[in-house]
Amino acid sequence: MIGAFGHDVRMARAPLLRRRIVSWGLALAALSFVAWVVPFRDHGGEPGLYRIVTHANLGILGALLLVYLAGTGVWAARWRRLLRLAGIQRSLFWVWRLTVQAQAAGVLLPGGLGGDAMRIAWVTGEGARLPIALGSVLLDRAIGLTTLATLGALGGISAGSASPALWVLGAIPVGFVLGVVLLRSALVREAAWMSRGFAARTLKPVVDYLAEPEAPSAIVTCALLSFVLSAIQLGVNRGLIVALGAHPISEKWVYVGLTLAMTTGAIPALPGGWGTVDAAYVYFLGLAGLSAPIALAVCLLYRLFWYLSGAVGSVLLMAQGTRPLVTPPRT
Repeated sequence: MIGAFGHDVRMARAPLLRRRIVSWGLALAALSFVAWVVPFRDHGGEPGLYRIVTHANLGILGALLLVYLAGTGVWAARWRRLLRLAGIQRSLFWVWRLTVQAQAAGVLLPGGLGGDAMRIAWVTGEGARLPIALGSVLLDRAIGLTTLATLGALGGISAGSASPALWVLGAIPVGFVLGVVLLRSALVREAAWMSRGFAARTLKPVVDYLAEPEAPSAIVTCALLSFVLSAIQLGVNRGLIVALGAHPISEKWVYVGLTLAMTTGAIPALPGGWGTVDAAYVYFLGLAGLSAPIALAVCLLYRLFWYLSGAVGSVLLMAQGTRPLVTPPRT
């Protein structure tokens, strides 16, 4: 029996190992691509990454950092509305503190998964059921992706583009709306398979969460907040291009490219999206006419803002000491 158990464990670990190999292989390939196309020092009369970053406008960078940090407050307000839908009533500062502390965890694990896991743990500590906690975090992410894709598509359309990338971005908000409508429908809520087994334990609480009478207004409110947040994210990235003194040829591909590059951060590869996100910035901003060193510098500076907000969360967590951030669930 011991031998059979060991065989089962090895079989269960095999798919996870394969996924890790694929993720790390993808990330390392992306890092190799970036290292190949981006010169660190000046080359052939063209400025390298070092000179571009060291000659950035510090005044603009400081202003952009403040705007980025203000965006974390908007993010917290969006998630707070979803928590209220789950019956968790907390102050905006409490949710903001969780948000920036989760960003610190997201720096360490792939695709921001560490931050999401931390948020889920805190919400369950407030007494919410695990599927509800997971649902609030996934819905928060889905709304963010939807509004970011919408603004990216609108930016491309306003520039007179009809590229296939715009169709991909436009499909994201359409798919989100259809998904919410389907999950709120009686077709799903009253399905026989929803009341038994795995679906009853995991999916039904999420479906019931979305079926709350307040859910449509909550999602609309979150979407409005998310449009502000997405505009801040795209605006900060566009501002970084200005701070570096660059002038893109195609404004369309600035917004479309930034949107596509930022969404790659959700791919579970290296911690903090190293490799995959950098390569996406270099490739897609290259379509906007920006040199590879400029594109990588935008990515690195934007990542620096993320790290600095995570550092704020780490300081708050250390200042908190041994006091629990969440209250133990009531029995």
